[in-house]
Amino acid sequence: MSRPRKWTPETICESIRHFVFIQARVPTWRDFDARLAGLPTSSTVRDHYANEAAAIRDAGYEPVIVEKMPARTRAHIWRREKKA
Repeated sequence: MSRPRKWTPETICESIRHFVFIQARVPTWRDFDARLAGLPTSSTVRDHYANEAAAIRDAGYEPVIVEKMPARTRAHIWRREKKA
């Protein structure tokens, strides 16, 4: 997947879904800044969203809270939202 010349919310979401397809996990802010699998940088994401988590939600994923997990780990577990 080549990087778009101009990032839009749609191309950001597409790149997140592509990342999930390739890596089998949602990206972290480090992944954004490393531009892994064609991701935009985190500052580019923040030009369109409040933060990386908001972009990941818009791409169709939601965080999964697992009560027995340490708080620092909880934010990294996401599942695909079911669209009605």
